[in-house]
Amino acid sequence: MRSALIVLPALAFPLLLFAQAPQVNWTRSHGTDVAEAAYHAVELDNGDILVAGAAVNTQGNADGLLMRLTAAGDTIWSRTYGNDGFQEFLDLDVNMDGDFLLAGNWEPFPGTPDQGWVVKTDADGNVLWEVTRPSGSNTVGRLLKLAATDDGGAVATGTWGHHDGAWVFRLDGNGNLLWEEQFTHPDYPFAFSHDVYPHPDGRITVLAKLKDQTQLGENWLFEIDTDRTVLWSHVHGDPARHDDSRTLSHHPGGYLISGASDQTFHLWKTDQSGGLLWSEYYPFPGIAKGFVQDHVQTDDTIYLAGTRFGTGDTDLAAVATGLDGTFRWSAFIGRPDGIDKASAVIARDNDLLMVGQEANYGDGGPADVWLLSMRETTQPAAVSVLADASALTVPAGGDVLLDVLLTNTLASPTQGDVWAVLVAQNGDRTLLRRARPTLQPGTGKLVPGVGLTVPADAAAGEYDLELNLGLFPTTIISQQLETVVVTN
Repeated sequence: MRSALIVLPALAFPLLLFAQAPQVNWTRSHGTDVAEAAYHAVELDNGDILVAGAAVNTQGNADGLLMRLTAAGDTIWSRTYGNDGFQEFLDLDVNMDGDFLLAGNWEPFPGTPDQGWVVKTDADGNVLWEVTRPSGSNTVGRLLKLAATDDGGAVATGTWGHHDGAWVFRLDGNGNLLWEEQFTHPDYPFAFSHDVYPHPDGRITVLAKLKDQTQLGENWLFEIDTDRTVLWSHVHGDPARHDDSRTLSHHPGGYLISGASDQTFHLWKTDQSGGLLWSEYYPFPGIAKGFVQDHVQTDDTIYLAGTRFGTGDTDLAAVATGLDGTFRWSAFIGRPDGIDKASAVIARDNDLLMVGQEANYGDGGPADVWLLSMRETTQPAAVSVLADASALTVPAGGDVLLDVLLTNTLASPTQGDVWAVLVAQNGDRTLLRRARPTLQPGTGKLVPGVGLTVPADAAAGEYDLELNLGLFPTTIISQQLETVVVTN
């Protein structure tokens, strides 16, 4: 919620912030004495959760992993697929008959080139057919995404060779190859596909990555007809920002594209012909990077799921926005020195379900499939902001100082998290500062001078100051927007 700044006499006044980000309901871990990982998940019509990933096998390589879980995250069954080489499932979909389609990568024998791998199973995980591409070739083929088609088949996409083209192929309902194509862009020597969307009339929209010889590049959105003729093509993104878009979805009015850039997540909306309507970037706290693996749109919210990684830990990351991309909240959930990742997000009636992986640095223990249920809340957070209203007019290069009081309502020590973002009228966002104090049980801690050195080159005018605050591990993240006036 945006609030106008009410100018009062110069004194400190408390503002009670309300948490709109989710609190954790429950978590579930699934694993054995070897490592498992989840790379995608979908919700079935009856509420069960289907998870695709990989599990270490007895030869020390990996098998494709398929798990069916209850809505509460309990195991119904778990199966692995593969041979003595390395196999993994990176994506899955469900067709109209209720069969499961999985896409991933298959190493025929240890040390041989990867091949793309598509498997179709029934609702109990029994294999109906499987296909590897390129068949009988020494060329590397890696599949990243798959989507079911109305005839019971699939369209799959990924990378061929050494990023020699955006690789797309089409299978019928029996797994027979209908066609296969590598799409290249005249301005870039390298291309590979990240996602694909098949339309009911046979058109296919592809999201791909383009790179030059220096590995800088842009994101390529294009559509083909049933003859594989390109109907339209658009290049989006900023090579200097290292925009890396990985997920694509189709909605009335156009497409949503999500991904990560330098120290930000991003969300773009295009029209039906791929033309860019808007783009939004969401910084995360700390000197860190990340990637987005999934997004989902509901009637009023878009959720992004991924991972933030930096020095010492890797956190599951979630971002919520309005349908116009307006930032609502972000949450970063993880344990000290942990490796916690999100690969999929499922929006349900009563919660937001994140599916991914958890592990620890240095303890020798295996990774597990991890499910985390969160629920958005409007309960007051244990956070107060003390601000001198007169300090919110500041020259470029000057400081805005806010004192933040965090109170630990938990029975154990935790970490508070405070960061601030300056938002220009054109939507550009600058992360100003981050602090993470450790709080003892039942105590509060004053964090003085949080925030806020305004960039020296900031233009004069009004900016929004976005304050983000949270408590870990419950990850209650709050947001307060104030107006900052920058003068020359």
